[in-house]
Amino acid sequence: MLRNIFSKTIYERRRSLLWWGLGIIMLVAVLIGFYPAMNNPETSQQLAKAMEAMPKEMLAAFGVTDVANLTTPAGYIQGRLFGFMLPLIVMIFTIGLGSRVIAGEEEARTLDLILAHPIRRSTIVWQSFAALSVLSLAMGLITWLSLWLGVLLLDMQIGASELGAASFNMSLMALCFGAIALLIGAATGKRALSMAVATILAVIGYFVNSLATVIDWLAPLQKLSPFYYADYNQPLKHGFHYLPFLVLGSVIVLCGFAAVKLFERRDVAV
Repeated sequence: MLRNIFSKTIYERRRSLLWWGLGIIMLVAVLIGFYPAMNNPETSQQLAKAMEAMPKEMLAAFGVTDVANLTTPAGYIQGRLFGFMLPLIVMIFTIGLGSRVIAGEEEARTLDLILAHPIRRSTIVWQSFAALSVLSLAMGLITWLSLWLGVLLLDMQIGASELGAASFNMSLMALCFGAIALLIGAATGKRALSMAVATILAVIGYFVNSLATVIDWLAPLQKLSPFYYADYNQPLKHGFHYLPFLVLGSVIVLCGFAAVKLFERRDVAV
């Protein structure tokens, strides 16, 4: 088991994946279940009036840029699920895992036992990245299946490919922050620091992307946020686009190469 970091990580996080996956299923079930009430004309008008009275900055901070769009199937799922709650759950999972696979092992004094085997440090990093990627995409798969079933039951007229595109983009975005956590952990060996850095960057990225629509000076910075690419080209309406995969995938790969170089050059605590 110690010779294969990939299977070791998958095995150790199987229960975590199960519980976080159940959390996603429950969240999707509850919020999708409210859509018929939201689709009622009287209810939607009351909601629109209440939201129009709120500051635009407050609505934007929660991923709402078009109040009227919330009553459409794609707008409802984007605003209530992909706008905030689903990315939050998946990022907590990926950032926690990214900070755990190397820095957590080092702080627990088990990394030196792994390094005692004939295994390259680069292999440890790349297999950790592979496990992180698989588990992140598994969260996206759970999201897609949950949404597809809910949309099918309520006849919300959104295709499986559009739901898949939104789920895949969200997983890539979360994996991006998980990769940053792994990079910081590989470079420093400090789990708390890696979690803090990745979390702070995620918070900054979220608010820059959300508020750029209502605060002019943030607009030039919006394309630096991974959140921008998660909703690029409105995947719930237009499906897959190559740009999120290209940009976010490049960031993830660059974090991997940087983690290998930094991990190979430093002393590991024993």
